[in-house]
Formats: sequence, C-alpha cells, structure tokens
Amino acid sequence: MTVTKHLGARIGVFAALLLGASGAGAQTFIFSEPEPTTHFASSEMDMVFMRCVEERSAGQIGFNYFPGGQIASYQQSYDSIRSGVMDIVLFSVGLVSSELPLQSVTTLPGTSGTPTESLQAYRTVRSETTALDDELAAVGLKALMYNPYPLSQILLNRDAPQSLAEMQGIKVRIAGGAFFPLYTHMGALPIQMPPGDIYMALQQNTLDAATLPITGVTSYQLDDVLRSVSLNADLAQTAGLVVMRLDRWNELDATGQETFAACAAQAEDNVARFLEAEVARTVERLRQNDVEAFEFSAADLETLDGYKEAAALEFLERIKERAPDAQAVYDALRAALPE
Repeated sequence: MTVTKHLGARIGVFAALLLGASGAGAQTFIFSEPEPTTHFASSEMDMVFMRCVEERSAGQIGFNYFPGGQIASYQQSYDSIRSGVMDIVLFSVGLVSSELPLQSVTTLPGTSGTPTESLQAYRTVRSETTALDDELAAVGLKALMYNPYPLSQILLNRDAPQSLAEMQGIKVRIAGGAFFPLYTHMGALPIQMPPGDIYMALQQNTLDAATLPITGVTSYQLDDVLRSVSLNADLAQTAGLVVMRLDRWNELDATGQETFAACAAQAEDNVARFLEAEVARTVERLRQNDVEAFEFSAADLETLDGYKEAAALEFLERIKERAPDAQAVYDALRAALPE
C-alpha cells in the first residue's frame, strides 16, 4: 500500500469527527503532530499556538489535533501534507533534507546557538531573504513555526569515552542532514533512525549511542538506558518545522493570517524558553540517577570543530545544485548569531 493510500485509510477513521467538528462559518484545520502530548513540541508549542488562535479568533478558527502519530508518523508527515491529507504538520528538518535541502541548512554546525539565539537568527534570515520560504512555496507549503532544539550531544549506553578517538567504530543514531559527514569524520557509524526507536535500540545494544539534545532524554524516557552523556560536544542542531498547506493559508483573510503569525511567534518563543530551562533540569536529574555527564578536552573540541566545519561544507557542496541559495543562507545564519 502506498503512503498516500495508507494515510487516506487512516484518516477515514476520523471522518465523522472531522465532518461534524466545526460550527457554521468556522474554519477548521487538521493538525498532525508525530509526538505525544507529553512531548514539549506538543505541550509547549502546538497547544500554545492553537489556544492563542482560538482565543484571538473568538472560536472562528479551530483545529482537529492528532498528536502521537495517530495519523502520520515522523516518516509520513511530509508525504501526508503534500498529498493533501493534512493541513498542518510538524516534521523533523533532518528527515526531509532530500526533499527540502535548503531547510536543512538551518541545522548545520555553526548556524546554531541556544534555542532562542537560533530562533532569532532564523527570523532574521527570513526577513532578509525569501529563499527559505520560496523552497517551501515551490511544493505548496508555508512555514508556520520553527522549533530549534538545544545543540545536540552524544548520549551513550556505555561509560564515557576518555577521548574523541574512542568514538571510532561506535554505532550512533542520527536524524540525518549534516550528521552523516560529521560522524563519518569521527570514524563512527551513523545510523538514521526515528527518535521513537532509540530506546529499544540502546536497550538491545543495536546502537551504542544517540545524537540528541539533552532534553531528548526526557522526551523519549531514556534515563534508564544511558550511562553517560556529553555536555560540550555541541554538535549540529535538530529542529522541528511546523508547516501548513499554502492553499489553506491563502484561505485565511488578512486578520486570520495576522492571528496565525502572532500566535506562531508566541508559541516559538515559549518553547525556546522552555527548552533552555529544561537542559539544566535534565542534567541535574541525570546526575542524580548516576548517569555520567562528561566533557571533551580542549584539544578534542578543537578537533571536533574541524569535523563540524568539514561536515557543513560537504553538505553545502552536495546540495548546491538543488539549492543554489544554500551558501548564502548558511552565511546569513552565521552572521545573525550573537558573537
């Protein structure tokens, strides 16, 4: 069964709900979130956005919200909105780097800082160039919310490495994008895998490590399968992007579009602040649970910086024909970050 047919069959289960959910004259949008409601993407961003829109529109704009991959998983999110099954979806930028290479530039090493810094840099670049928006518009989509996570760290189900050289040969889960060349330079074995599969893979030693922000420990309940986590690797960034169908956006009047934009900005700011506080909370909890929080030496960090730069340049070289604005967006993001 094709992805489109599979998704069509699944959404049929919800048909009665969708047909009768909204009142006369109200606009209703079908919103799919691959994460459960306990995940910060849902609780600190999606729900904040939807409440804001519903309140500002006095109930004239509403949502049928399906979290937890009820209709579309991470792997299906992009296809679900491109096929018209969904109106709004969240997908991981790294998982769509083949389809939307320019969006993945926002997560390359060197383009990111704290979630708040990364979000502000993204907004600055979008205000200076239409390149990111143009790539989405070409496939009938519009960016709604950008959710940069804290910089990724190395989470291991084994004791902390004594040096970066000990990363050679270990199997590491990645989200895609620039993580492939980055870990290849380290001599590790990168394996692309959806985040929901990480726990079992670490528990069964199918993986030795996973690349995630520290906050991913809470999101995917990894506490009891980890033995060590890095604090200063500061690898490439993972980001979630909430997009909506461009035709549905165009159905909104000027007031509706203004409401969506204002509420999206509010939700983006909220989740960025939450993630920055969550890093410290998670590190403290891990230490209390005897998970070792380690740091690489200054010499290893210098070597790692070289790997990061090489990985970013390799990624840019690989996509330059499909995304001719990639280098300019990369340079603009770096310039927009604080010194």
